[in-house]
Amino acid sequence: MKIKILLCLFLVFFIQISYAQYKEGYIITNNNDTISGFINYEGPAQNAFNCDFRKSENAATESYAPGEIKAFRFIDSKYFASDEIMIKETLTPVFLEWLIMGEANVLSFTPANLKIRYFLKLDDGSLVELKNSAISKNASSGTYEINRKEYIGQLKYQFNDEPSLYNQIENSSLTAKSLIKISKKYHDLKCPDEECLIFEDKNRKTSLYIGPTLSFIASKCDLNKDIEGDFSLVTGFGYGVNLKIGNSPILPPKISFLLGATFYDLLYEYDGDFFYYVDDYRVASIKYIRIPASISYKVFNKPSSPYINAGATVNYRYDYKFYDEMLVRRLYGQSLDPVSMSKIQAGFNVGLGYEININSKFGADVLCSYERIFRFWGESVSDKSFLNNFMGNLTFYYRIR
Repeated sequence: MKIKILLCLFLVFFIQISYAQYKEGYIITNNNDTISGFINYEGPAQNAFNCDFRKSENAATESYAPGEIKAFRFIDSKYFASDEIMIKETLTPVFLEWLIMGEANVLSFTPANLKIRYFLKLDDGSLVELKNSAISKNASSGTYEINRKEYIGQLKYQFNDEPSLYNQIENSSLTAKSLIKISKKYHDLKCPDEECLIFEDKNRKTSLYIGPTLSFIASKCDLNKDIEGDFSLVTGFGYGVNLKIGNSPILPPKISFLLGATFYDLLYEYDGDFFYYVDDYRVASIKYIRIPASISYKVFNKPSSPYINAGATVNYRYDYKFYDEMLVRRLYGQSLDPVSMSKIQAGFNVGLGYEININSKFGADVLCSYERIFRFWGESVSDKSFLNNFMGNLTFYYRIR
């Protein structure tokens, strides 16, 4: 129970601080006054409905909903403006993100499910949503979906005075990059002597890191039942590879994703001479791959910074061996034959770490974490056993993008 409470408190704290990225910017009031200050960058999904603004770094926060201000912008970066769009058949005020402004204006809306919607803003201020709906088709092999790509016809219609773009439009995709490229070309054809505005954070390009990791683990099994004695603490080393994804434009810059694969070979033993018919108190040797998937939040928005980490873990046990069958059956708590162990084991992990920036290409990472992995045996829903694992990881990263 204490572990569950601590985990819940940790996750609440993690969620709260994940959205505290105040960056220099300004708001435009409904009276067309421009006020400079600091704006909380929460990611496009959150900023679509809220703008937290401070006139100075230590000033009180003023929160604005769509319609309460005309627009807000981060310096040399993203720009959001109040508008109304249909959401679940209801006209809803939102902050739309401008992607490009010129002879062609493209805006986007990012909902919570991250299925981005794109719009053209016409000269009269109205919006045209670019769509790519799917229809189901039946065939002898089953049902499949076809994308209708309505946006191709919509773009051709809006840019019909420049038919030279038709071929590019036909080969386009409904993505920000593709729409900006087409719209910029349209603007350059219409106004070759005037630059259009592209609202992008040039410093926010997704980074990809990969590198070897060395791990020390201390693992303790708890059967969660009234059996005399206990499992011994197991320690050992693991080795593997980690992949880190950071600086994603759709998320606050302090957040990154971690995916890893680490190999372990551990021997679990029972502590004590409680079962006199048992000669060998070794329970099982297990070879497995630990696969964590987690989110990290840096305390400081600097190349080197401490961070907190939370996520899920899946263990793939590709090989195992039982020793004394009588002991295993006694601990397992069942008499069915044969006694076996599930290959998949799942749980959660939380941790604290420090990210070290060596140079533009190389970095290092130290992470101390705790994880609880459920169902040591894993073959029955009635299995209440679990593992408490404490780990220290040292990873060296190479930036491949």
